[in-house]
Amino acid sequence: MSLNSKQRAEMINQRYVLDVNHSADMSVTVHDIRASGGGHTVVFTRAGDYSGLSYRGLGQFRRSFPHKLEN
Repeated sequence: MSLNSKQRAEMINQRYVLDVNHSADMSVTVHDIRASGGGHTVVFTRAGDYSGLSYRGLGQFRRSFPHKLEN
């Protein structure tokens, strides 16, 4: 999946959820998007989960958390 630097910058420090009806405590926060192999890896944390960072491919992340929460 393609991603330019502007799109990358817009995703960092934003919160995403699976469903718009889910509350903010079920959100994830994107910390970084790294080039990896032929694609990108999203580095994120889940709200209320203090066990560390999670990693997921960009395509899988967008399917898992398609909705951006507005601040």
